[in-house]
Amino acid sequence: MEAVSMILTALAAGAVSALQDTAATAVKDAYQGLRTLIEKKFGDQPKGAELVEEYTNDPDTWEKPLAKELEKVGAEQDEQILQAAKQLLEMLQTQPEGGKYNVQVSDSQGVVVGEHAQVEMNFAQQKKKKS
Repeated sequence: MEAVSMILTALAAGAVSALQDTAATAVKDAYQGLRTLIEKKFGDQPKGAELVEEYTNDPDTWEKPLAKELEKVGAEQDEQILQAAKQLLEMLQTQPEGGKYNVQVSDSQGVVVGEHAQVEMNFAQQKKKKS
């Protein structure tokens, strides 16, 4: 994943997750840490901090303007920002809300979860022997 794209993805996903009541404190802290690092990178440029806020509220509209500003300040080469973005994305993948699947099964005979699964199942009742 391209560095700026990774930063933007982590920022957007973190914003969504941090708003959920079920989000772990560690996820919320990691998201806030990433935002803080990005805002510090912009320094005295209020436009950058404003773009971060706008992007978290409407990623589709503000993705390109924020990406352009991130590139201007060299965020894609900032190891702290890259590490924070990567860590946040990894944390989100381990959360039920951030993961790909959240499956709850009860009283079932067969379950398949995942992509490209091919399963053939045959369920037959066994006859009880009389004693």
